[in-house]
Amino acid sequence: WTQNMVQYTDKYFPEELREQHKKMCNQYRTATTLTEADTLYHALQAWWISTGVLGEKALTNLGTWLAFWHHRYRQWGGFMSTV
Repeated sequence: WTQNMVQYTDKYFPEELREQHKKMCNQYRTATTLTEADTLYHALQAWWISTGVLGEKALTNLGTWLAFWHHRYRQWGGFMSTV
């Protein structure tokens, strides 16, 4: 998770937004309930759009990446903090 998150952050976000993205991703990763994870999942996607710096391809790639991990979160019963 962490290595992929850093790669996606560095690839798609300008330097001034990288720390915020990492912080939000880590909040998502350490969510303790499915409700919290769902909320943070949607918050990340909304933040990506609100930054105005991502093109359609970047949004699609980030969306696919996050959807994969969100599926895993549901599969693993919320144990993403160990990933």
